[in-house]
Amino acid sequence: MPARQILPDRGGPDLCGGRRTFTGCYPARAKIVHGLGWAGLVLPERAGAVRISDLEVMRAKRTSLVHIIYFSRLNLSADPTKRSEQITEIGRVAQKKNEFSVITSFLIIEGNFACQVIEGERSSVHETFDRVSADQRHRDVQINEWREIAKREFVHSFKSAQRTATNEGLFAKANLLPMLQRGTPKATAIHGLCLALQNDAMSRQGIDHLFI
Repeated sequence: MPARQILPDRGGPDLCGGRRTFTGCYPARAKIVHGLGWAGLVLPERAGAVRISDLEVMRAKRTSLVHIIYFSRLNLSADPTKRSEQITEIGRVAQKKNEFSVITSFLIIEGNFACQVIEGERSSVHETFDRVSADQRHRDVQINEWREIAKREFVHSFKSAQRTATNEGLFAKANLLPMLQRGTPKATAIHGLCLALQNDAMSRQGIDHLFI
């Protein structure tokens, strides 16, 4: 299938402290490509509408750490016991693979939706996301954001969270479910909830500050 290269149609100031950002919603088949001093997304010709809020030319000098934020619809069993087993298996396999690739991540499962932040070295993140997007246990995988980061923000190779009585307040404050149902979750909302859930879990363990 022929592909087209999606490049920025405008310039503008660097809004990310020396880093350039791709934000919006992109099909999972989108590929991030780099050239001399620029980066873009290559999409299949029939990938569908792409909502881009900020797609800019990158500087030639890039950091080695990046993160990808995505969301998807789950294809898990309706039976609660089997669904729990499937989620446990996802975590077991992901942790093993992420440890090998030196990936850190946080996965949120909200109803029939999943969203995750994956961070690490550029090539490892891209390889991990390719593997994740090919997993048949979810569908309609959409990239919210791809950007360079100065440092890691998550401490575990794989950590996940679902709505419970103890974290209900955090989920309610983020109000992520309506956005997921509309197919328009904000990367900042996903990222913020992941960090809040991590901080809450660490605080319950008596850890008040993370040194990353």
